[in-house]
This record gives sequence, structure tokens and C-alpha cells, in this order.
Amino acid sequence: MKRLHNISAFTLIELLVVIGLIGVLAAGIGIALKTNDGGTALQGAQASLNSMISAARSQAALKNVRAGIFIETTITDNIPDEGFLNRLHIAYESGQGPDGWTATDTPIKLPQGIFIVPAFDKLNAYKTENWPQTTTKEKTGKDAIRSTVMNDAKHDLQMESPIKGKWAPLVVFNPNGLRDTINSPVDVGTTASPGNRIVLSVGRRDADKIVFFNENDVCGLEIGMYGVVTMINEVEGFKQDD
Repeated sequence: MKRLHNISAFTLIELLVVIGLIGVLAAGIGIALKTNDGGTALQGAQASLNSMISAARSQAALKNVRAGIFIETTITDNIPDEGFLNRLHIAYESGQGPDGWTATDTPIKLPQGIFIVPAFDKLNAYKTENWPQTTTKEKTGKDAIRSTVMNDAKHDLQMESPIKGKWAPLVVFNPNGLRDTINSPVDVGTTASPGNRIVLSVGRRDADKIVFFNENDVCGLEIGMYGVVTMINEVEGFKQDD
């Protein structure tokens, strides 16, 4: 009996040690979640985009016209109420030309401090800084960590009332659910848009620009021709094989 008692006591000590280790690990995870430099917010923004892609495809089929997701590109002095590279809208094509788009619902804002990273040749136009801070090849080549979708637009769109400001297209679908051209047919015809990647990163909205912090703090997604979404959760995922 004495031996059994000793074995039972030893097992209890082991259990207490395990419980203590679990407590330490849980505390560490909690701290990590609070100090992950926007990681949780990035994942939330990624999930929102994924949901909006499905909604945009549904709008295109429902209305039998092109529909897509648009990001606000108007920069103002009213920073708290502004959605520069942060506020998204679903809209459908209701007329001809760049102004012929109508928003379908209330815009969705990405989590605070999370922004769409523009295509490289749009960085200056969209008043962004410090992206990326690497080599020329990574800035302009196929391994560049940046959105490719915003390269497709010759000009930002001015949506019909009541939506004010300018909006750049991220992705547009035709009524058959295929990823389609973003420019109006009179501009570039009706061939498929080559841009398929949306990049999200952590940044700070300054008085007249957005400053990105670290090109490693990214996630995003790629949109296939048939609307299939591939999630990209780390920086290496944006780089293609030679």
C-alpha cells in the first residue's frame, strides 16, 4: 500500500508540472497574439477579402453584368473617416465608361492599420512609402511583393452616387464567374485581366501618405481565372519559382 501511495503521489506531481507548463505556454501565446505586429489583423483582412470575392461573383451572376471589388484611393485630411487603401466596396457595371459602376452595399473597412499594397508603378501615385526596401529586382521583377491587380486600371473609377471619391478595381468578374478585364471594353477589349494577386500589409497612415513597416509582415491571396482563391500567408508565398 505504501508503494502504491508513493506512485500515486509521483503521478500527481507530474500532473501539476504539466498543468504549470500549459499555463506558461498559454501565457506566452497570449503575449504573442498581442504583440504579433498586426498578424491577427492581417488574417482577418484576408478572410474579409475572400468573402467579398465570393459576393462579387454572385453579384455578377445575379445582375448578368460585370461586378467586382474596389479599393478607395481618395486621400483626404479627415484621416479617422477616410478609407484610403483600406475601405472596400462591391460594385456592378451599370453604364459605360469609368463612371458606370454602382456600389451594392455599405463599404467594408479592413482592420485598423492594414492596407492594400499597390502595384509597384502605383506606389507614388497612391502616396505610399518604404515599400519594398530591397533590391531593384524584387521591386520590379516577378518576385516583387506587391499587388498585381491594380496594374490593370488605366484610371481610377468614380462610382455613381451616393458613393463619393475614387476607387481602384482589385478584381472584376463577368456573369459567367470568370475573372474579367477591369478597364471598360472601349479601352482594351474583353480579354482576361493578367493581374491576380492582392497583397496586404501593416502600415501607418500619416498626414499625406501611408508608411509601410516591414515587407515581411504580409499576407494576401491569388485569384484564379475561375475565381478560385489561393491564400498566401507568408512572404515566400509571393515569390515565384524561376
